[in-house]
Amino acid sequence: MERKTSKEWYDLIPDEYGLKILDPDGWDRENFQISFYEELITREEFKNRISLSTIQCKKINFLDDVTYKGSSLNGHTIEDIKAEISKSTGYDPSNIRLFGSRITGGWNDHSDLDVAIMDENKVHLGLSSVNYLGLNCEIRFVEDFEVSWLRDSV
Repeated sequence: MERKTSKEWYDLIPDEYGLKILDPDGWDRENFQISFYEELITREEFKNRISLSTIQCKKINFLDDVTYKGSSLNGHTIEDIKAEISKSTGYDPSNIRLFGSRITGGWNDHSDLDVAIMDENKVHLGLSSVNYLGLNCEIRFVEDFEVSWLRDSV
């Protein structure tokens, strides 16, 4: 099996996907320099590490290619997911943002997608977990999309 550094595997991902690793839970944080830039790993191990991390990607279908243990985002597009959430919640798709994704979270074997809905009257509510299109979605309400952690959301 071919081995490369995580950086080399990451660089093979086309720019058009806009993949960003927001929280590198899949790598050794104490030795991140070695874990990401020096350690030689297989493509499967890279996919595993991506699956344990919070990522952002412009083309969610790309995640089907980095799935691990059979999990995926079920082949749905960003527009499909937003439309389903809109239909269920009554919020206009322009008030819904998707960000970060753990293909398999450390606490379950289900796909996970973080969702922000703009509604200043519900910001006080905590996280809720809802299933849309077979995806375990964590919903949170925000006053606006200008907060730094949502800057690159889609």
